[in-house]
Amino acid sequence: MNSVEGPFSDTFQRTIEYIEKNIKNNISLDDLAKASYMSKFHLSRVFQSITGYPPIEYARARKLTCSLNELIHTDRKISDIAQEYGFDHEQSYIRAFKRHFGMTPAQFRCLAAYPELVHDAMVTPDNCDLMV
Repeated sequence: MNSVEGPFSDTFQRTIEYIEKNIKNNISLDDLAKASYMSKFHLSRVFQSITGYPPIEYARARKLTCSLNELIHTDRKISDIAQEYGFDHEQSYIRAFKRHFGMTPAQFRCLAAYPELVHDAMVTPDNCDLMV
């Protein structure tokens, strides 16, 4: 992420704060534009120039990253975690998770359960399902 200075630093900060405060809600580009006091088009350009990501993609990545804690430290169903973080469907969450992290939430949970084996390369996303 680039350094945030200049005329858009307050706008960028408001946008990030909105995302973090609403991490478990559905977040639309309209919501972010209202929070940042910018048009959707201008917000998208400014945000992507600073982060390298469109604002909605950034928000989705933050949701996925925050959900890791739930996968590691709870035995909650993946569908419940998906819903908690604003994904309407479990499959949407799984697809986004796999695209972002290169494995499914179930594979991640399995790998997190066997860190000593992961370190020794005995458990991989491909054979993790066999360990459960």
